[in-house]
Amino acid sequence: MRSKKVSGVLLLASFVLLLALAAGCGGEEGAPEQTAGQDDGDTAAETDQQQDAAGEQATQAEETAAESDDQTSVKIALGTIQSVDPATRNLELDQVEGGLISFRLLPEVRVIVDEQAGGPADLRVGQQAQVRYVVRDDSNQAQSVRAFSNGE
Repeated sequence: MRSKKVSGVLLLASFVLLLALAAGCGGEEGAPEQTAGQDDGDTAAETDQQQDAAGEQATQAEETAAESDDQTSVKIALGTIQSVDPATRNLELDQVEGGLISFRLLPEVRVIVDEQAGGPADLRVGQQAQVRYVVRDDSNQAQSVRAFSNGE
């Protein structure tokens, strides 16, 4: 029984040592390597400063991305076209999951029907569709619509 405990401890110690070695060998690309005779205290301070700067940059990037995602993140809806009005550029889709959703077709909307380029007038009620859109000013604005006929 005692040998099993010793074996387990040795295995755990070996695993921890292996992880420590792997972490120590994974230096950043382009980072200067420590040479013999360098003071470990200076290197540690430089590393801390680099990590702090990198952390601040990452935080700023995340904040910017979050602000931008709130306004312009691209979403995708899948479902069946319930209504389409090319004149008013409105489309309603009964989603596979989530119910009815309305879209404003942007002037530059890209429409593909059965793998052929088309326009809003080519969309028909009952077609299956995938709509790529963004939410701006509380409006679902369609950037592209890919529709498929039911084999008709």
